[in-house]
Amino acid sequence: MTDRLKGSAPRRALASTLVYAATGAAWIVLSDRLVAALIADPSLRSTVQTGKGWAFIGLTAAVLFIVLWRQAKSDADSLAESRRQQAEIAALSNFRLSVIETPQVWINTVNAAGEITLWNEAAERISGYCRDEVLDHARVWEWLYPDPTYRQWVVSKARSIIEGVEAVQLETCIRTNNGDERELEWYSRQLRDADGQVIGAVAFGIDVTLMRSTQRTLQERERELSALIDNLPGMAYRCLDDETATMTFISRGCAELTGYTDDELTASSHCSFWDLLVDPADRDSYLMQQRIASGQRFSLEYRIRRRDGEVVWVLERGCAVVIDDQPLIEGIILDITERKRMEQQLEWLATRDQLTGLYNRRTMDERLRDELARAQRYNRPVSVLWLDLDNFKRVNDHYGHQVGDEVLRHLTRRLQDAIRDNDLLARYGGEELIVAMPEVGLEGALEAAERIRGIVARDAYDASEGTTIRLTVSIGVAAYPEHGHDMDTLYRAADDAMYQGKQAGRNTVHRIQPTHPGLTVPD
Repeated sequence: MTDRLKGSAPRRALASTLVYAATGAAWIVLSDRLVAALIADPSLRSTVQTGKGWAFIGLTAAVLFIVLWRQAKSDADSLAESRRQQAEIAALSNFRLSVIETPQVWINTVNAAGEITLWNEAAERISGYCRDEVLDHARVWEWLYPDPTYRQWVVSKARSIIEGVEAVQLETCIRTNNGDERELEWYSRQLRDADGQVIGAVAFGIDVTLMRSTQRTLQERERELSALIDNLPGMAYRCLDDETATMTFISRGCAELTGYTDDELTASSHCSFWDLLVDPADRDSYLMQQRIASGQRFSLEYRIRRRDGEVVWVLERGCAVVIDDQPLIEGIILDITERKRMEQQLEWLATRDQLTGLYNRRTMDERLRDELARAQRYNRPVSVLWLDLDNFKRVNDHYGHQVGDEVLRHLTRRLQDAIRDNDLLARYGGEELIVAMPEVGLEGALEAAERIRGIVARDAYDASEGTTIRLTVSIGVAAYPEHGHDMDTLYRAADDAMYQGKQAGRNTVHRIQPTHPGLTVPD
């Protein structure tokens, strides 16, 4: 068509020239004849001829101006239209480059037969198939979805989109040209022509492979962490840094630890974790606040009362954290009741005689040293009674050691009832016992020893087969400061007094002469 336009332009120019020449010739001939016929005067005729010539020039100039002006306007309009079209073409090109050919979003269109009609650069990059391989046919579906069952599901979704069902966040997994699997999130709808007829569908795909992989990793870690927290031998928690340590998160282990569910102990529940504390002093969080303020981890041991009323020991370890500018405390609380029980048992075994339950020799030594130090500091007396059961070997030899042990346990129970609460009673070895009496002088100790001797002498132990066993005890008495200022000296003085009592006939209370200079005590 351009060639036809180029060929018609000279013809139009020639025709215009011929028309102008014919018009000019006709004007000259006809106007001259008309002037000659109308005007007889030669001078006037010449003047009219001249005016006629100028009129012809003016008229033709006006016509030429109008023609040229219209042509110039037409050319300007054509140029403006040409520039507009060029701008639209450039805009479409930019749209294609910035939107359709975006490297981030997969864009493709398909016709009603499922054939690819548009395949942008992102589709090429993600799938590995170039547009020349996929345009105008539908075999790409087999490449992207090699599994027939899965491919059938994808094709059914594509057909439903062409039929008018929009797809929003539809996810599929494709097989790329190099064999990798990629996950895409699709947004798709019908594609219509200018007349509104459905000609296929357009699809926008976002590669979410990395995002989904990250989500699955996070979900797996969250599941593992949740399983770990739920299987802790106690409960994990997060609480506000306030006066009542308001819980914002508690693991499910709290049910076994406290008897309450996690929902019952968190914020807006009917009770607070601090309400479970046995000792009101534990509710004072001052020490904890000090540690938190200094940024140090803390470790606390205290008792709580479970829902069923049982009291258990717990160990709490935690630290301060800041999440979204909110100061919080995170930690774990463990049940240490059994550990506490074992510690108490070990402490009992370390300080007690296993047969009688009295203090053992080491513990008595430690306690008596402390009492002597206190007595010296405050000028107070301390007395020691050294007891030895008379002829106890005969009980073991005649009745056996099992009966002898029962007799010894029986007598120690009677002795515990006979002394004060703050007196110390220990088994020092075999059938020897020691009583330490803080703030009791020599005379008071002699009176206590005589009372003990009488209790033992009057007591009887009923053995098997109606046998009654009676025993006596010899007691030596020593006192601070009369008989010495240190433990070993007092022990020796009391032991010597006990031995002298046995020599005097047993079942006695005896004391030796004081060794402290300047002191005399009547015998």
